[in-house]
Amino acid sequence: MSVVVAVLIENFTTATEREKEKERRAKADREGKLATVGPLDPLLAALAQLSAPREFRLRLEGLFKVLDSDDSKAVSFEEMSSGLKRLKVEPAVHLSMEDFDLMTDNRTMCNEQGELDLASFCAVMRKQVKLFVQRQIARAMGVTQEGDPSGTVLFALKQIMTMVDDVMEAVGADDDD
Repeated sequence: MSVVVAVLIENFTTATEREKEKERRAKADREGKLATVGPLDPLLAALAQLSAPREFRLRLEGLFKVLDSDDSKAVSFEEMSSGLKRLKVEPAVHLSMEDFDLMTDNRTMCNEQGELDLASFCAVMRKQVKLFVQRQIARAMGVTQEGDPSGTVLFALKQIMTMVDDVMEAVGADDDD
């Protein structure tokens, strides 16, 4: 009987959290604010604002140094998760192990210890920023009015990004270029 009650409570809690998240996203859309989808979205929003490649690279290197709490020149899931929580971004970043696994292609981008070195960390973050930008374009496309020329521009931009990805994949280039 207690197992059934526990399952019911868990289901209720999960449903409540989903409903709260749905309401939060709807409110953010109404107010024209960024609706977070991925756990890193608050951080990615700030990184996506950087226009100069050198500035972007330096910011990633600085972030890596902050996250590498043991100065091992590699960042573990634990270091990344706890370090991201300490960043001053709203809402706070909460990275799960599943998120880390997804970001690192099931840890294929990690070393033998399951950690990211600087080059791999930068590649992961560049990919996450790219995916974030694509999500924001898709979101913006969804709120444009019929006949609004900006919808066409956004669609073209999304197509160009897809084509660049296809070309990069065809020539065997890494995501970190």
